[in-house]
Amino acid sequence: MELLDQGCALLRAQARVVLGKPWDTAPLSDEETRTLATALTPLSEALNTTAATAPYLQDPATRAAYVVGMAPRTLAAVLHELPPLPVGARVLDLGAGTGAGALACVLSGAAHVALVDHAPDALASAKELLGHAGLSDVTPYNFRLDTWLNPLRRIQFDLVLMAFSLLEAAGDDVTRATALLVKAERFVSEGGHILVVDSAQKSRARLINALREPLMEAGFHLWAPCPHSAACPALERERDFCHAARPWGLPDDVAQVGERAGLHRHRLAYSFLLVGRNPRPSAPPPVRVIGDVRREKGRARVAVCAEGPVRELVALQRDRATFEALQELPRGAGLRVKVPVDAERTLRVVDPGELTEVP
Repeated sequence: MELLDQGCALLRAQARVVLGKPWDTAPLSDEETRTLATALTPLSEALNTTAATAPYLQDPATRAAYVVGMAPRTLAAVLHELPPLPVGARVLDLGAGTGAGALACVLSGAAHVALVDHAPDALASAKELLGHAGLSDVTPYNFRLDTWLNPLRRIQFDLVLMAFSLLEAAGDDVTRATALLVKAERFVSEGGHILVVDSAQKSRARLINALREPLMEAGFHLWAPCPHSAACPALERERDFCHAARPWGLPDDVAQVGERAGLHRHRLAYSFLLVGRNPRPSAPPPVRVIGDVRREKGRARVAVCAEGPVRELVALQRDRATFEALQELPRGAGLRVKVPVDAERTLRVVDPGELTEVP
């Protein structure tokens, strides 16, 4: 079974326990999906319009809806972007909520997890979830993100994770978000990482894009999604931003909860930033796709991130092999494109081999 399916099975059972039912990983019934969707609709609206530091996870019905309707996105995004974890890995999950981000780490081999959150019921639920995932070494800390420093002062972690929590705590304030990250970086071990995952909304994604600079100033190396450490191209114009968007296969019953709540989840979308104490073990690709391919009369084009002036690749229809290869590129793909010294903002690609994907 894929890790996402394993995780969703555990989340189903977690939601049932929150609602006072026995632990059961079986697919949700039609009645259960309708009940959860009813509670999910107002929660989704609230999270999109207000600062979510209010204790919205304290209400059992709302928390259960969150576990099935929102947490699978966290689980899937963290599974996609986790760096390799060392044997016996220690993870610090800041703003852990009901534990979906930590669950991704446990399913990927984490041996100890420290959970920090302001909602005690959510923490208790998260600890139980990780126990059912096979982890007994779990330490919960019931603190807000601006007061969690002292209990952990002497502990180092292989990964510090902030999954859909940093911007709940900081709002759209890059100064506050930076201050929280400066605190977090003190707990990253030698060779460790910080992974921030958050919303794909424009304002949130641009803030995540902006956080790469203070982290590099603190001595971290960029791992993903950036192919270079020069100024972020996604911040050059106010209308631009960089985020991930990929197909995902939720179990049918879990997907149905979102569909009945009116959420459009045909693909997994989020912004993220991964940095490490050490450089990447291999060189990043020179160019990374950061937009969806757009087909126009006689050509196809796509937005990219590259060091230097290039911001868009274009292939003409008459270059059929290249034209077809460019249309197959997924957002996030790293490419072998050779960027000429005299390149302009739009670069025409004629060799389909340059569109071969690299990690």
